[in-house]
Order: sequence, then structure tokens, then C-alpha cells
Amino acid sequence: MIKFPVDLEDIKIHLTRNTFTDPEDNIELTIFGTGEVTVGPFGYSYFDEERKLISTSNIVRDLIAEAMEIGFFEMKSDYSEASVLHITSEGTLDEGFEEMLDGTQIDISIKVGNTKHSIYAHWGYPKRLEEFLNHIFIVCGLAE
Repeated sequence: MIKFPVDLEDIKIHLTRNTFTDPEDNIELTIFGTGEVTVGPFGYSYFDEERKLISTSNIVRDLIAEAMEIGFFEMKSDYSEASVLHITSEGTLDEGFEEMLDGTQIDISIKVGNTKHSIYAHWGYPKRLEEFLNHIFIVCGLAE
């Protein structure tokens, strides 16, 4: 549980994205509570240089509020398989799990004061997390 107040210097969102099929998307980004944003290459990447952007602490506040609203700090730490429902030959509904061997892998960690949570998002993660990730990419100029 986050204990407020928290100094802006003690807030950080860090994310890496590794896409096997499109190295241009392999990036590492950090958003600091003060509004500073860095975006650069991660691993094998066509993204060739680190960029520094300036956002605002109000935008960071909004991202942290959204993270709390979607339950980020309570989510599982690993989304590397997806639940799949199927009808069995006995006429029942059953659940199985499938793993994805390629595709986009995202590691995200958020630190607010002494509270930190990290998520590996590869496959089967909640749609609300996907929407949150897209908002982070918008803040960093990587999506519209």
C-alpha cells in the first residue's frame, strides 16, 4: 500500500519493450515523478539514440492515479500464459493455458515511495493494463 505524501523524486515508472518481429519497437523508457522522461534503445533496436523529454509532474500524477485505479499494484507479476476456454468431448467447459513463444514482451515497474511493483506482460495480461501501457507510450511520444 502506498503511503502518502511521497516526494516527486521517489516516483519512477520504468518500462522495456522487446518485439521479436519489429526491432524498431525495442525501447527502454523511464518517467520520473518530476516530469523528466527518457526514451532509448533496448537490446537489438533500430532506435539509435536516447531522447530526453520533459513532461509535467501533473501527467505523472495522472499516470500513478490510473495505475492505482486499474489495480496495478495488486496485479500478478507474470503474464506469460493465457487462459483459454474450450468445450470438452464430454460436453463441459474447461480451462487450459497456452504459452506464447514470440511476440512483444514488456517489463514494467512502478515505484512510488517505498512501494514498488513489477509486471512481466507477454501474453494474457488484462486489457486495462494494455490501455495503461498505451497511455505511457503516448506520454513518451511513442503512440498517438
